[in-house]
Amino acid sequence: MRGAIALLFIAVVAATPAAATAAVLPAETIAARQHFFGAENVAADGSVRSDRVILSWFSVASVAAALDGHVVLLDGYIHKEESLPNYVPTTTDELAALMPEALFIGHGHFDHAAKGGEIIARTGAFLVGTPEHCDQAKHRPQRMRARPSTCAASTR
Repeated sequence: MRGAIALLFIAVVAATPAAATAAVLPAETIAARQHFFGAENVAADGSVRSDRVILSWFSVASVAAALDGHVVLLDGYIHKEESLPNYVPTTTDELAALMPEALFIGHGHFDHAAKGGEIIARTGAFLVGTPEHCDQAKHRPQRMRARPSTCAASTR
């Protein structure tokens, strides 16, 4: 079931023009996308090249991806961000600044979804994960809470 939800989401995203092409994005979004995907792959308006797939590792099993110009996160875990901010080359603020369209949580431990609610609330990204991940994202503090309609859960 989870695979079907992910494939459905990918099909919808692939059929939709990349959100970044609609208008010039904020400077912090452009900077974050250049940091993750390379300045040569990010246009002046913040859109990411749509003729390639770009993957950028940022922590343990977490990757920022640009797929046909659409930005998504595969897990949102940042190892030791709070205690050692230079341990990996990013922060939660920078992940949110990427303005991802979706966050896929592929690992069952809570820490891989710990920043999910905040990232979703700040960006409007769609969450694909387990029912527990969706529940966790929905019950974050009010300022970081995801909307119920922003999550697809699978019990498999």
